[in-house]
Amino acid sequence: MAGVVVFLGPTGAGKSAQAERLAAGRGWVHLSTGQLLRRDPVVAKQLGDGRLSPSAEVQRILAAAVSEVPLEQGIVLDGFPRTTDQAEWLEQFLERQSRQLIRVIQIDIDEATSEHRLRLRGRSDDNILAQRKKWREYESIMLAVAEYYETRAQLAKVDGRGNMDEVEALVRESLA
Repeated sequence: MAGVVVFLGPTGAGKSAQAERLAAGRGWVHLSTGQLLRRDPVVAKQLGDGRLSPSAEVQRILAAAVSEVPLEQGIVLDGFPRTTDQAEWLEQFLERQSRQLIRVIQIDIDEATSEHRLRLRGRSDDNILAQRKKWREYESIMLAVAEYYETRAQLAKVDGRGNMDEVEALVRESLA
């Protein structure tokens, strides 16, 4: 079975950057849910307003992207799942795709670090109001997803406040 690693964390945690590094290091495919969603014109508008996209849309877009990856190649996902329902869907979907979830890595940062990094990143959907809304949704919804994976002994928590290399070292340790 081909392996899948999922990155969780608040906006600005460095999920995409670390997922890209991990995928490149293993010769796997990195699927950034955020990038996939920003390519869809309807979903992109929702993201710009700071809203989470409807699960059905995210699942449709992600399923299509995963299905294009050869079965023998591993996948690194970031930005999904965002709810426990999505986590359950992902588990069933991966099984149907003959893929196995290896680990879920939660990159932890504080809100001040998130705000600072988003100012540096400067994406249109990173305005302060959207960022604060995303942070509140993360606190109220995403932490339940982390707990879901923690009860299944699949979650590894990584301190994301360091520089890129420091966080990458912690990510690699979590997979050892």
